[in-house]
Amino acid sequence: MLWEGDAQAISSHNVVGPFDILPMHASFLTYIEDTEITVEVEGGQQQRFSCKQGIVHVNNNQVQIYLDL
Repeated sequence: MLWEGDAQAISSHNVVGPFDILPMHASFLTYIEDTEITVEVEGGQQQRFSCKQGIVHVNNNQVQIYLDL
């Protein structure tokens, strides 16, 4: 596990383009490849993670990201 906690926003790119996940986001599932994931926490601090490939899943206000599958 690289990161766990409350986030204000999560940003990345998929084949359609950039996307942001905000609190109370609708259910969402996407494949990501050769991109960066940015996690913004309270206070505006950001953590960035490189991703060769992965899956982003959003459901019930929870985000799970499976990397390097």
